[in-house]
Amino acid sequence: DVDVHILSLQRTHDNISLQREHAAEEIARHMLVRPSANGFRVLSALAFRNDKYCPVMANNSIFYDMVESVFKSTAIDSYTIDLTMLFTNNLCGGCTVPRPVVLVERYFPIVYALFQRGDVLNETKMSCLYFINKLADEQSMRTALREHNIVSPVLEFSNSAQCDDVSVCFFIIAKLVGEEEDHPAFTPSARTTEIMNCIVSTLKLAIAGQRRPGSNVIPNLQGCATGIAALTVSDRNKQPLVDAGIVELLFRALLHETHSNVPLIRISLLKSLWQLAFLPVVCEAIEKHDQLLSVLEKWKANETDPETAKAASGILWQLAQFEKKSVPSLPAKKKPLIRMFGAKSSPATPRTVSPASSSLSSTTPPQHVMPSYSWKQ
Repeated sequence: DVDVHILSLQRTHDNISLQREHAAEEIARHMLVRPSANGFRVLSALAFRNDKYCPVMANNSIFYDMVESVFKSTAIDSYTIDLTMLFTNNLCGGCTVPRPVVLVERYFPIVYALFQRGDVLNETKMSCLYFINKLADEQSMRTALREHNIVSPVLEFSNSAQCDDVSVCFFIIAKLVGEEEDHPAFTPSARTTEIMNCIVSTLKLAIAGQRRPGSNVIPNLQGCATGIAALTVSDRNKQPLVDAGIVELLFRALLHETHSNVPLIRISLLKSLWQLAFLPVVCEAIEKHDQLLSVLEKWKANETDPETAKAASGILWQLAQFEKKSVPSLPAKKKPLIRMFGAKSSPATPRTVSPASSSLSSTTPPQHVMPSYSWKQ
């Protein structure tokens, strides 16, 4: 019996530390003959959070042949949950960044073909989308995914009754086209509020480490943060996200001891808050949060992480501009020179400065720290 042999391999691996690659290859050989849920579970265990081994498994030709065979079978729906665990949570999730290019070059076409099939369950299609969403976390992967023109099919699926989690579709779209202000995928529609609410509720679950009702998958926080960072670039998305309650969740995640210590998550969250800080209502919320302000000042001075320092500095600069606009101007004769020109003047001999020589002259506009729309600079 294949399952018995697979389980015996698992026990052997556990007891005498059998080489992972040999164990995975043996299991894959047996599953070429007859797929097995137990086989997927053991492969998941071998790949679980193992950054060193995941690329080895992904590049193994026998493992690839097994995956291709199973994905093309009519019984694929029997392994939906196990596939999600293996690909999204373990194989793709465990790989270091950058992830092995084989994931998008060889495995993505198989997964995408499965997503487009009309004879599979909704859960199987969603499993494919979770994998694609994970791939889209990384810039190099997003470049490759764009070549497959998947935005329209994913958007169409998000509008169908088959879609159990519209937010994961929108996260994929956000990562692929979210940096473009007028991409047709972001044409305002009656579903904008619904989609934004789904995204915010998914972020809330990801921060708390909770599953969606009726799902066995915990939303990936890095995926959520990456998608939201792309969404907030477009001005048309800022206010709907704020209305949906995104700001308080960003505060919560940034102050979370575990989440804020993951660089990719922290940077994406800071970029989102930086973009949203162009709205006065967001600046007001940040100003009232002393703990967050203290953390931002600390990150601003972080010389070992320039991306974090840049985003934190951008947020604080926006707050400074907001404060300038909020303070009403005094009459010219009462403006304190020490504040205007940064130097003390003798009360007996008041200094006069011509508009042309003033540091506030319109001919020398202040330096504006702007977020990079490509996130590369």
